[in-house]
Amino acid sequence: MGIRGGVWEQGLAGRTGELKVLTECRSAVARGDPWLVMVLGEPGIGKTALVRRALAEGPDGLQVCWASCDQAERDIRYGVVSQLLHRLPAETAGRTELARSLTGAGSPLAVGRDLLDVVAATAESAPLALVVDDVPWADDQSLKTLAFMARRLWSERVLIVLVARTTDTVTGHPQSEGTGEEGSPPGDVPFEEDWRDTWRGFDRVSEIRLTGLGPEDIGDMVTAAGGPALNRAALQRLWEKTGGHPLHMQTLLGQVSPQELANTDRPLPVPASLEATIRQVLAELPSDARRLVQALAVLAATVPLAVAGRVADLADPTVALAPALASGLVGWQPSDPRTPVHIHHQLQRDSVYGALSSTERRDLHRLAADLVSKDAAWAHRVAAADGIDPALADRLAAEADGQAAAGQPARAATLRLWAADLDSTRERRERHLLTAATHLVIHERHARFRTLRGALEACDPTPRRDALLGFLAGLRGETAAGAELLSRATANAGADTESGLLAASWLAAVHVLQADGPRALAALRPVMDQLPHTHTGMALGLLSFATLFTDGPAAGLEVLRNAGLPDAAADVATAESFLLMYRGTMRVETGRLRAGSGDLAALIERQENQPHLPPSPTERYLLGFARYLDGGWEDALIAADHAMAAAEIGSHRHGVPPAHAVAAMVHAQRGHWTKARSHLEACSHHTPLFLELNSVYPAMAGAVLAQARADREAMLQALRPLAPTAVGNVGAWRVLWLPLLVQALAPVTPPDQPLDPVELDHVRGALALFDDIATHAPSLMPTSHWLHGRLATARGDTDSALARYREGHSAPQQDDGDIPLHRALLHHDHARLLISVDPADPHIRQEVVAHLQEAHRRFTALGATPYAERTAEQLTRLTGRDALSPSGTARLSEAEADGDGDGDGAWARPDGTVVRLPELTDREQSVAHLAAQGLTNKEIARRLFVSSKTVEYHLSHVYSKLAVTGRRELRREFQEIS
Repeated sequence: MGIRGGVWEQGLAGRTGELKVLTECRSAVARGDPWLVMVLGEPGIGKTALVRRALAEGPDGLQVCWASCDQAERDIRYGVVSQLLHRLPAETAGRTELARSLTGAGSPLAVGRDLLDVVAATAESAPLALVVDDVPWADDQSLKTLAFMARRLWSERVLIVLVARTTDTVTGHPQSEGTGEEGSPPGDVPFEEDWRDTWRGFDRVSEIRLTGLGPEDIGDMVTAAGGPALNRAALQRLWEKTGGHPLHMQTLLGQVSPQELANTDRPLPVPASLEATIRQVLAELPSDARRLVQALAVLAATVPLAVAGRVADLADPTVALAPALASGLVGWQPSDPRTPVHIHHQLQRDSVYGALSSTERRDLHRLAADLVSKDAAWAHRVAAADGIDPALADRLAAEADGQAAAGQPARAATLRLWAADLDSTRERRERHLLTAATHLVIHERHARFRTLRGALEACDPTPRRDALLGFLAGLRGETAAGAELLSRATANAGADTESGLLAASWLAAVHVLQADGPRALAALRPVMDQLPHTHTGMALGLLSFATLFTDGPAAGLEVLRNAGLPDAAADVATAESFLLMYRGTMRVETGRLRAGSGDLAALIERQENQPHLPPSPTERYLLGFARYLDGGWEDALIAADHAMAAAEIGSHRHGVPPAHAVAAMVHAQRGHWTKARSHLEACSHHTPLFLELNSVYPAMAGAVLAQARADREAMLQALRPLAPTAVGNVGAWRVLWLPLLVQALAPVTPPDQPLDPVELDHVRGALALFDDIATHAPSLMPTSHWLHGRLATARGDTDSALARYREGHSAPQQDDGDIPLHRALLHHDHARLLISVDPADPHIRQEVVAHLQEAHRRFTALGATPYAERTAEQLTRLTGRDALSPSGTARLSEAEADGDGDGDGAWARPDGTVVRLPELTDREQSVAHLAAQGLTNKEIARRLFVSSKTVEYHLSHVYSKLAVTGRRELRREFQEIS
C-alpha cells in the first residue's frame, strides 16, 4: 500500500510566489480595485488547488462563486453565466430574474449589463470572486458576457479568476469537429478560438503560469502526505520521474511504500509515465470496482451511483465503490442521498478511457445512451457506433434540423458534424459539414465557423464550399480572395439554387465591405426576386448600401422606401427592426440627423432584449457620428464606447476604426489633444484590414484634429486622400468631410493673392456636391451659407460673402436640427470678415463684437474649448481689454493653449469665468452629463453599461471636483455653461 493509502486529497505544496500574486490581487479587490487573474498550466499541474487555497476563508469575508465548464455543455447558451447566478446568494437583487430570463436572453451586451448589476449588488456586502474553471470550454455567449461585464467594472470589489489548461486541444463532444481519434475519450477537438483574445486589453490583469514543482516542494508534498523526509538524491529521483507534476506525484505516492521512496539503490516500482501509472492503479482494482471506474470515464460527468452501476452492469455498485474511492481515482458526495460519484481529474478520465478497448467503449456508451438525458444521449450513440452508421447519421441530421428550427444553431452544427463522421459516402459527409457551417454563418456564430476552415478546404470544390470559404475570407479581411471564391460559387451554382442564392448575397456583403457599390449591385440585383422571404429584408438592406456606395445616400434611402417602413422608428415592426440600421445610415448621411439618430437608437434599444437582433458596432458608431454632427458630443463618446464594446464581443473588426474616429473627433473639438491623437492612431492602426471601407475615417478624424487647432494646411493634408467625386464610403460621408475641405481651401478673410483657379474650381466643385445634399436636408442650409460665404471671400467678393453670412443667420432652426459647430463658425467667420473691411468703423466694430460674443456663447455651449479660447483672445485684441473674463479669472495654460498639453483645460461660461469641467475623467464627464439631464443612477448605469455602484462612485468625484452638493446644483452648473 502506498504512503497515502490511496486517499485522494489534492493538497498544495510550494507555489509561494503564485499564492503571493493571488493574495495581492485579492487585497486590491478588497480595496475597491477589480482584478482579473488568469491561471494557466497543463492538466493536473495544480491550477484548481492553487485557486482554492488562495481564495480560502480570510478576514476580508471573500465570497467565492465557482463555475465549472464542461465540454458537453458548450452548446448551451449562457450555461456558465447560469451556473454563476445560481451560486450567488439567493437574496441578491436581480439574481433570480436574470437567471430565469437567460433562456430567451438577448445579446451578451444586454446580459452583461444585467449581470454587472447583480454582481455589483453581491459585492456590496463583501468582496466577490468569480472563478471559471476550464474556461476554454465555456459557451461563447457566457465568455463574451463575462468579458464585457469585466471591462465595465470600476470600483466594485470583484475578482475574476479564469483557469485554463495550456494545451492545443480540449476534450469535447464526440468528433465534434470531425477529428475523433482511436484511443481518445469522445472527441478531442481543437479550440474553437483562442479564448484569451476575448480578454485582451485589461488594465488590471495578472497571469499565473504554473509549471512542475521543484525538488524541495516535492519533499514538502511527501511529508504532508505522511511520508518520510527524503534526502536530496531521493527528491531528485522523484523530480526526474514526475517532472514535479502534482497529479503524477499524488498517483505515485499511492503506489509506493516509504521504504521504496527512500531507497535510491533500487528503481521505483512504478511505470515511467503518469498515464501508465494511472492504468496500473486501475488494473490492480477488483473487477467490479474497475468496471465502475470505466463506466464513470465513459459517462464523463457526476452521476448518481445507481446510474454508474447500471452502465457498469453491476448488481451492487456500493460494493465496488469502496475500492474505487481508495484508489484515488473516484470521488463522491456522501451527504447527497443519490450518492453522486465522479472521476477526480480529467487526466485520470482520459487515461482510463484510453485504456478501454474499442469494444468495451462501444458497449459502455450504448448502455449510457439509455440512461442519460435525451440531449446527452446523442454523444453516447455516436461514440457507440461501430464505424460507419448512415442510419444514425440520418437521425442526427433530423435532430439537427429540429435544433436549428428551435433557434439552437450551435447545437445543430454539432449534431451535423457528428453525422459527418458517420455517414457512408464522402459526398454525404461533406454535405453534413457544409450544412453545419451554413447554420453557423446564418446565425452569426462566426467564432466557431472560423475553426472549420481546414475541414472546408479539404472538401471537394462545390458552390456551397466555395461560398462558405469566400464568406470566411471576407470575415478575415481578405475581401479580394473572398470575392473571387464567391464569384466562382455564383457562376457554378447551376441547379444548386440555394447555394447560388447564398453565394450571391454573401458576395454582395463582401463587396459592401470593400465599399464597392457597383459590384455589390451586380451580385444582388439578379437574385433579389428569387431569395426566400426570410432573406429579402436583409438583401434589401444590402441593396441600399450598394446603392449608397454607387449613387450616394439619397439614392440608398430611395431604395429603402420600397420596404414601406413607417416614418417613425417606434412604429417599425419588430421583424423589420434590422432595416432601421440601413435607414438610419442613409438619414444621417443625407443630413437628416435627428431622424437618423432616432432610427439607430430605436434599433439599439430593441437589440438589448431580442436575441434575433445581434448587436453590431455599425449602428452604434453611426449614432456617434450623428450625435457628433448635431452637437451631442458626450452622447457621441458614449456611442463610440458602445461601438468598441460591440466590436470586441462580436469580432466585427471593421467597426473599430470608425468608433475610434468618433472619439478622436470629439476629443479634438474639446481640445483633449492627447486623447484625440491616441484615438486617431488607433483608427489608423485598424484601418488597413478593411482599407476600402475604412480609409475615410482616419482622414476625417485627422482633418477635425487640425480644424480644432485652426491649422488649415494640416486639414488639407489630412483630406488629400479623399476625392470629392469619389464613390464608395468616401462619397457616403460627404456630409461630414466636404465642409472641412471647403474650410481648408477657402480663407476666412480675403487673401492677399487671388486663389489659384484650379483651387477655386476645387472649392466650387466640393461646394456644389454639398449643396446637392443640402437640397434634400434644409437643416444643412446654415452650413451651406457659411461655406458659400467662405467661397465668396476666396474670390474676393466681400459683399456676396457678407450677404451669404446674413442668410445663414436667418435660416430657421429645422425639426431635424442642424450642425451647431457650423452655426458658431458662421458667426465667427462673419465677424472676421467684417473687421477686415473697415477695422476703424465703430458701427462695424460693434457688430463684430456682437458676432464674436455669439460665436463664443455657441462654442462654450458645445464645449469647444479651443474655439472659445481663440474667440476670447480675438475679442480681447479687438477691444483692448478682456472682453469676456473679469480680471484675475483663470485661463488656459500656455501648454493647453498651444496644444502641447492634454488640453483637458477650461470651459468658459458666458460671463467669462472658467469652469474646469474637462478636469473630469471621461467616465465622470459622461455620468455628470446624464445626471444633469435628470437621469437616475440606475438609468445612467444602463445607458453607460456600468453598475449603479460605479455611477455613485463617479458622481461623488464629480460633486467634489465641481464643489456642488447634489443634482440640482450640478444641473445648474451645466446650464450656466451651456
